[in-house]
Amino acid sequence: MTEKIRIICREPEVYCLPIPLPDSPLRSLNAYLIRSQGESLLVDTGFRHPICICAMEEVLRILNVDRGRMRIFITHCHTDHMGSVPDIMRPENQVLLSETEYRMCAGHLEGDYWEQGERRFLSEGFPMAELEQVRQVNPSRIYMPKRMFPAGFVKDGERCRIGAWEWVFMDTRGHSPGHMSLYLPEKEILILGDHVLFDISPNITNWIGVEDSLGDYLNSLDRISALSVSIPLPGHRGAGRGLRERIAELKRHHCIRLEQMLAEIRQKPGMTAYQIASGAQWRMQGKSWEDAPKSQKWFAVGETIAHLDYLRLRGAVSRKMEEGRMHYEI
Repeated sequence: MTEKIRIICREPEVYCLPIPLPDSPLRSLNAYLIRSQGESLLVDTGFRHPICICAMEEVLRILNVDRGRMRIFITHCHTDHMGSVPDIMRPENQVLLSETEYRMCAGHLEGDYWEQGERRFLSEGFPMAELEQVRQVNPSRIYMPKRMFPAGFVKDGERCRIGAWEWVFMDTRGHSPGHMSLYLPEKEILILGDHVLFDISPNITNWIGVEDSLGDYLNSLDRISALSVSIPLPGHRGAGRGLRERIAELKRHHCIRLEQMLAEIRQKPGMTAYQIASGAQWRMQGKSWEDAPKSQKWFAVGETIAHLDYLRLRGAVSRKMEEGRMHYEI
Protein backbone atom coordinates (compact mmCIF):
# COMPACT_ATOMS: atom_id res chain seq x y z
CA MET A 1 0.00 0.00 0.00
CA THR A 2 1.50 3.34 -1.07
CA GLU A 3 -1.35 5.36 0.43
CA LYS A 4 -2.55 5.17 4.00
CA ILE A 5 -5.98 4.26 5.30
CA ARG A 6 -7.70 7.45 6.48
CA ILE A 7 -10.03 7.65 9.46
CA ILE A 8 -13.04 9.76 8.50
CA CYS A 9 -15.21 9.27 11.59
CA ARG A 10 -14.79 7.35 14.84
CA GLU A 11 -18.46 6.71 15.70
CA PRO A 12 -19.58 5.10 13.57
CA GLU A 13 -16.20 4.06 12.26
CA VAL A 14 -15.75 5.28 8.69
CA TYR A 15 -12.48 4.65 6.85
CA CYS A 16 -11.30 5.68 3.41
CA LEU A 17 -9.49 2.78 1.76
CA PRO A 18 -7.16 3.84 -1.08
CA ILE A 19 -7.20 1.12 -3.74
CA PRO A 20 -4.72 1.61 -6.63
CA LEU A 21 -6.10 1.56 -10.17
CA PRO A 22 -3.29 0.36 -12.48
CA ASP A 23 -2.99 2.10 -15.86
CA SER A 24 -5.80 4.53 -15.03
CA PRO A 25 -5.53 8.34 -15.03
CA LEU A 26 -7.74 8.24 -11.92
CA ARG A 27 -4.78 6.63 -10.09
CA SER A 28 -6.84 5.18 -7.22
CA LEU A 29 -10.32 4.43 -5.92
CA ASN A 30 -11.63 5.71 -2.62
CA ALA A 31 -13.38 2.64 -1.25
CA TYR A 32 -14.97 3.09 2.19
CA LEU A 33 -15.52 0.86 5.17
CA ILE A 34 -18.28 1.58 7.68
CA ARG A 35 -18.27 -0.33 10.96
CA SER A 36 -20.40 -0.28 14.10
CA GLN A 37 -20.88 -2.93 16.80
CA GLY A 38 -18.85 -5.42 14.75
CA GLU A 39 -20.99 -5.09 11.60
CA SER A 40 -19.32 -3.70 8.49
CA LEU A 41 -20.31 -2.34 5.11
CA LEU A 42 -17.66 -2.14 2.39
CA VAL A 43 -18.45 0.49 -0.25
CA ASP A 44 -16.97 -0.35 -3.69
CA THR A 45 -14.04 -2.67 -4.44
CA GLY A 46 -11.90 -1.73 -7.49
CA PHE A 47 -10.83 -3.34 -10.77
CA ARG A 48 -10.66 -7.09 -11.33
CA HIS A 49 -6.87 -6.82 -11.21
CA PRO A 50 -4.43 -8.61 -8.87
CA ILE A 51 -3.07 -5.31 -7.54
CA CYS A 52 -6.56 -4.09 -6.62
CA ILE A 53 -7.62 -7.39 -5.09
CA CYS A 54 -4.44 -7.68 -3.01
CA ALA A 55 -4.76 -4.08 -1.83
CA MET A 56 -8.35 -4.63 -0.71
CA GLU A 57 -7.52 -7.86 1.10
CA GLU A 58 -4.67 -6.07 2.86
CA VAL A 59 -6.74 -3.15 4.15
CA LEU A 60 -9.50 -5.47 5.37
CA ARG A 61 -6.85 -7.47 7.22
CA ILE A 62 -5.24 -4.34 8.71
CA LEU A 63 -8.63 -3.16 9.99
CA ASN A 64 -9.37 -6.63 11.35
CA VAL A 65 -12.74 -6.75 9.62
CA ASP A 66 -14.99 -9.65 10.57
CA ARG A 67 -15.61 -10.95 7.04
CA GLY A 68 -18.55 -13.01 8.24
CA ARG A 69 -20.37 -9.82 9.32
CA MET A 70 -19.53 -7.72 6.29
CA ARG A 71 -21.80 -6.62 3.46
CA ILE A 72 -20.70 -4.95 0.23
CA PHE A 73 -22.46 -1.94 -1.30
CA ILE A 74 -21.72 -1.02 -4.90
CA THR A 75 -22.45 2.61 -5.79
CA HIS A 76 -22.45 1.80 -9.51
CA CYS A 77 -21.27 -0.81 -11.97
CA HIS A 78 -18.20 0.81 -13.46
CA THR A 79 -15.32 -1.62 -13.28
CA ASP A 80 -13.15 0.62 -11.10
CA HIS A 81 -15.86 0.36 -8.45
CA MET A 82 -17.00 -3.25 -8.74
CA GLY A 83 -14.83 -5.33 -11.07
CA SER A 84 -13.41 -7.36 -8.18
CA VAL A 85 -16.68 -8.06 -6.33
CA PRO A 86 -16.66 -11.84 -7.06
CA ASP A 87 -13.04 -12.00 -5.90
CA ILE A 88 -13.61 -10.08 -2.64
CA MET A 89 -16.99 -11.44 -1.58
CA ARG A 90 -17.44 -14.63 0.41
CA PRO A 91 -20.55 -16.82 0.42
CA GLU A 92 -21.81 -15.18 3.62
CA ASN A 93 -21.41 -11.62 2.26
CA GLN A 94 -24.49 -9.93 0.85
CA VAL A 95 -23.86 -7.57 -2.07
CA LEU A 96 -26.16 -4.53 -2.35
CA LEU A 97 -26.76 -2.25 -5.33
CA SER A 98 -29.61 -0.85 -7.39
CA GLU A 99 -31.49 -3.22 -9.66
CA THR A 100 -30.80 -0.90 -12.60
CA GLU A 101 -27.04 -1.20 -12.12
CA TYR A 102 -27.20 -4.96 -11.66
CA ARG A 103 -29.14 -5.43 -14.88
CA MET A 104 -26.79 -3.09 -16.71
CA CYS A 105 -23.80 -5.10 -15.51
CA ALA A 106 -25.47 -8.32 -16.64
CA GLY A 107 -26.26 -6.74 -20.00
CA HIS A 108 -22.60 -5.97 -20.54
CA LEU A 109 -21.29 -9.26 -19.19
CA GLU A 110 -23.89 -11.68 -20.56
CA GLY A 111 -25.95 -9.68 -23.05
CA ASP A 112 -25.39 -7.44 -26.05
CA TYR A 113 -24.97 -4.05 -24.35
CA TRP A 114 -21.46 -3.58 -25.75
CA GLU A 115 -22.68 -4.26 -29.27
CA GLN A 116 -25.62 -1.86 -28.87
CA GLY A 117 -23.31 0.83 -27.54
CA GLU A 118 -20.86 0.36 -30.39
CA ARG A 119 -23.63 0.67 -32.96
CA ARG A 120 -24.66 4.00 -31.42
CA PHE A 121 -21.06 5.26 -31.44
CA LEU A 122 -20.59 4.27 -35.08
CA SER A 123 -23.80 6.10 -35.99
CA GLU A 124 -22.41 9.18 -34.20
CA GLY A 125 -19.29 9.16 -36.38
CA PHE A 126 -16.80 7.22 -34.26
CA PRO A 127 -14.40 5.56 -36.75
CA MET A 128 -14.49 1.77 -36.89
CA ALA A 129 -10.67 1.57 -36.84
CA GLU A 130 -10.53 3.53 -33.59
CA LEU A 131 -13.42 1.55 -32.14
CA GLU A 132 -11.52 -1.68 -32.74
CA GLN A 133 -8.57 -0.23 -30.82
CA VAL A 134 -10.84 0.83 -27.95
CA ARG A 135 -12.04 -2.76 -27.60
CA GLN A 136 -8.48 -3.82 -26.79
CA VAL A 137 -7.66 -1.14 -24.20
CA ASN A 138 -10.94 0.00 -22.63
CA PRO A 139 -10.67 -0.70 -18.86
CA SER A 140 -14.46 -0.92 -18.72
CA ARG A 141 -14.14 -4.19 -20.66
CA ILE A 142 -10.76 -5.47 -19.51
CA TYR A 143 -11.45 -5.32 -15.77
CA MET A 144 -15.08 -6.44 -15.69
CA PRO A 145 -16.06 -9.24 -13.31
CA LYS A 146 -15.58 -12.68 -14.81
CA ARG A 147 -19.07 -13.66 -13.75
CA MET A 148 -22.24 -12.24 -12.26
CA PHE A 149 -22.88 -12.57 -8.54
CA PRO A 150 -25.95 -12.84 -6.29
CA ALA A 151 -27.12 -9.47 -4.99
CA GLY A 152 -29.84 -7.69 -3.06
CA PHE A 153 -31.43 -4.64 -4.65
CA VAL A 154 -31.73 -1.32 -2.81
CA LYS A 155 -34.06 1.57 -3.58
CA ASP A 156 -34.08 5.29 -3.04
CA GLY A 157 -34.91 6.18 0.56
CA GLU A 158 -34.35 2.65 1.84
CA ARG A 159 -32.49 2.46 5.14
CA CYS A 160 -29.43 0.38 5.85
CA ARG A 161 -28.69 -0.39 9.50
CA ILE A 162 -25.03 -0.94 10.31
CA GLY A 163 -24.71 -1.62 14.01
CA ALA A 164 -26.22 1.33 15.88
CA TRP A 165 -26.58 3.59 12.84
CA GLU A 166 -29.09 3.88 10.00
CA TRP A 167 -27.78 5.07 6.68
CA VAL A 168 -30.03 6.05 3.77
CA PHE A 169 -29.63 4.94 0.15
CA MET A 170 -30.12 7.78 -2.32
CA ASP A 171 -30.84 7.62 -6.04
CA THR A 172 -28.18 9.77 -7.71
CA ARG A 173 -28.57 8.61 -11.30
CA GLY A 174 -26.73 10.37 -14.11
CA HIS A 175 -23.10 9.26 -14.11
CA SER A 176 -24.67 5.83 -14.52
CA PRO A 177 -28.38 4.96 -14.80
CA GLY A 178 -28.77 3.43 -11.33
CA HIS A 179 -26.00 5.18 -9.40
CA MET A 180 -26.66 5.25 -5.64
CA SER A 181 -25.13 7.25 -2.81
CA LEU A 182 -25.22 6.60 0.93
CA TYR A 183 -26.17 9.25 3.52
CA LEU A 184 -25.93 9.41 7.30
CA PRO A 185 -28.08 12.40 8.35
CA GLU A 186 -26.99 12.42 12.02
CA LYS A 187 -23.35 12.94 11.06
CA GLU A 188 -24.01 14.72 7.75
CA ILE A 189 -21.82 12.20 5.89
CA LEU A 190 -22.53 11.51 2.22
CA ILE A 191 -20.67 8.76 0.35
CA LEU A 192 -20.89 9.98 -3.22
CA GLY A 193 -19.40 7.32 -5.46
CA ASP A 194 -18.74 9.17 -8.71
CA HIS A 195 -21.78 11.43 -8.50
CA VAL A 196 -19.64 14.39 -7.42
CA LEU A 197 -15.88 14.51 -7.78
CA PHE A 198 -14.00 17.57 -6.64
CA ASP A 199 -11.03 18.07 -8.98
CA ILE A 200 -12.32 16.37 -12.11
CA SER A 201 -15.76 16.31 -13.68
CA PRO A 202 -17.60 12.96 -13.59
CA ASN A 203 -18.09 11.55 -17.06
CA ILE A 204 -21.72 11.86 -18.17
CA THR A 205 -22.27 9.62 -21.16
CA ASN A 206 -25.14 8.06 -23.08
CA TRP A 207 -26.50 4.73 -21.84
CA ILE A 208 -28.61 2.05 -23.50
CA GLY A 209 -32.24 2.68 -22.59
CA VAL A 210 -31.60 6.13 -21.07
CA GLU A 211 -33.02 9.10 -22.96
CA ASP A 212 -31.45 11.99 -21.04
CA SER A 213 -28.35 11.13 -18.99
CA LEU A 214 -27.30 14.75 -18.51
CA GLY A 215 -30.79 15.83 -17.47
CA ASP A 216 -30.88 12.99 -14.94
CA TYR A 217 -27.48 14.04 -13.62
CA LEU A 218 -28.40 17.70 -13.18
CA ASN A 219 -31.61 16.73 -11.38
CA SER A 220 -29.63 14.48 -9.03
CA LEU A 221 -27.20 17.33 -8.30
CA ASP A 222 -30.13 19.54 -7.30
CA ARG A 223 -31.45 16.82 -5.06
CA ILE A 224 -28.30 16.32 -3.01
CA SER A 225 -27.68 20.06 -2.89
CA ALA A 226 -30.69 20.23 -0.57
CA LEU A 227 -29.03 17.90 1.98
CA SER A 228 -27.03 18.97 5.00
CA VAL A 229 -23.58 17.56 4.26
CA SER A 230 -20.49 18.35 6.31
CA ILE A 231 -18.40 15.39 5.13
CA PRO A 232 -18.69 14.63 1.39
CA LEU A 233 -16.79 11.47 0.43
CA PRO A 234 -16.05 11.14 -3.31
CA GLY A 235 -15.05 7.96 -5.12
CA HIS A 236 -11.76 9.41 -6.35
CA ARG A 237 -9.21 11.89 -5.04
CA GLY A 238 -10.06 14.42 -2.33
CA ALA A 239 -12.91 16.76 -1.44
CA GLY A 240 -11.27 20.02 -0.43
CA ARG A 241 -14.32 22.32 -0.36
CA GLY A 242 -18.04 22.42 0.28
CA LEU A 243 -20.42 20.15 -1.58
CA ARG A 244 -22.81 22.91 -2.66
CA GLU A 245 -19.92 24.96 -4.02
CA ARG A 246 -18.73 22.00 -6.07
CA ILE A 247 -22.25 21.28 -7.34
CA ALA A 248 -22.51 24.88 -8.56
CA GLU A 249 -19.17 24.47 -10.35
CA LEU A 250 -20.29 21.26 -12.04
CA LYS A 251 -23.54 22.82 -13.22
CA ARG A 252 -21.62 25.77 -14.67
CA HIS A 253 -19.23 23.34 -16.36
CA HIS A 254 -22.09 21.60 -18.15
CA CYS A 255 -23.76 24.89 -19.10
CA ILE A 256 -20.50 26.03 -20.69
CA ARG A 257 -20.13 22.70 -22.48
CA LEU A 258 -23.66 23.00 -23.89
CA GLU A 259 -22.99 26.55 -25.09
CA GLN A 260 -19.73 25.47 -26.74
CA MET A 261 -21.47 22.68 -28.62
CA LEU A 262 -24.22 25.00 -29.81
CA ALA A 263 -21.57 27.44 -31.04
CA GLU A 264 -19.77 24.65 -32.92
CA ILE A 265 -22.98 23.52 -34.62
CA ARG A 266 -23.91 27.11 -35.59
CA GLN A 267 -20.48 27.58 -37.12
CA LYS A 268 -20.51 24.27 -38.98
CA PRO A 269 -23.95 22.65 -39.17
CA GLY A 270 -24.20 18.98 -40.08
CA MET A 271 -21.34 17.68 -37.94
CA THR A 272 -21.40 14.29 -36.24
CA ALA A 273 -20.93 13.91 -32.48
CA TYR A 274 -17.37 12.68 -33.14
CA GLN A 275 -16.58 15.83 -35.11
CA ILE A 276 -18.13 18.04 -32.43
CA ALA A 277 -16.12 16.29 -29.73
CA SER A 278 -12.91 16.78 -31.71
CA GLY A 279 -13.39 20.55 -31.54
CA ALA A 280 -14.11 20.71 -27.80
CA GLN A 281 -11.60 21.10 -24.99
CA TRP A 282 -10.90 18.02 -22.88
CA ARG A 283 -8.42 17.12 -20.16
CA MET A 284 -6.83 14.23 -22.05
CA GLN A 285 -3.36 12.90 -22.69
CA GLY A 286 -1.75 13.94 -25.97
CA LYS A 287 -1.13 17.30 -27.61
CA SER A 288 -4.18 17.15 -29.85
CA TRP A 289 -7.37 15.20 -30.52
CA GLU A 290 -5.50 13.06 -33.03
CA ASP A 291 -2.87 12.15 -30.42
CA ALA A 292 -5.31 11.37 -27.59
CA PRO A 293 -5.68 7.77 -26.41
CA LYS A 294 -8.58 6.07 -28.16
CA SER A 295 -10.22 5.07 -24.87
CA GLN A 296 -10.26 8.73 -23.77
CA LYS A 297 -11.80 9.69 -27.11
CA TRP A 298 -14.49 7.10 -26.39
CA PHE A 299 -15.39 8.81 -23.11
CA ALA A 300 -15.28 12.27 -24.74
CA VAL A 301 -17.62 11.24 -27.56
CA GLY A 302 -19.97 9.58 -25.08
CA GLU A 303 -20.15 12.81 -23.09
CA THR A 304 -20.73 14.77 -26.28
CA ILE A 305 -23.64 12.49 -27.21
CA ALA A 306 -25.18 13.01 -23.75
CA HIS A 307 -25.00 16.79 -24.18
CA LEU A 308 -26.44 16.61 -27.68
CA ASP A 309 -29.29 14.42 -26.40
CA TYR A 310 -29.99 17.06 -23.74
CA LEU A 311 -30.09 19.85 -26.34
CA ARG A 312 -32.19 17.84 -28.78
CA LEU A 313 -34.80 16.90 -26.18
CA ARG A 314 -35.21 20.60 -25.37
CA GLY A 315 -35.55 21.65 -28.97
CA ALA A 316 -32.19 23.43 -29.23
CA VAL A 317 -30.74 21.13 -31.92
CA SER A 318 -32.06 18.59 -34.39
CA ARG A 319 -30.42 15.55 -35.88
CA LYS A 320 -30.87 13.60 -39.07
CA MET A 321 -29.51 10.30 -40.31
CA GLU A 322 -27.61 10.35 -43.60
CA GLU A 323 -25.67 7.37 -44.93
CA GLY A 324 -25.66 5.70 -41.54
CA ARG A 325 -24.41 8.75 -39.61
CA MET A 326 -26.21 11.20 -37.32
CA HIS A 327 -25.69 14.86 -38.21
CA TYR A 328 -26.62 17.80 -35.98
CA GLU A 329 -27.87 21.28 -36.79
CA ILE A 330 -29.67 24.13 -35.07
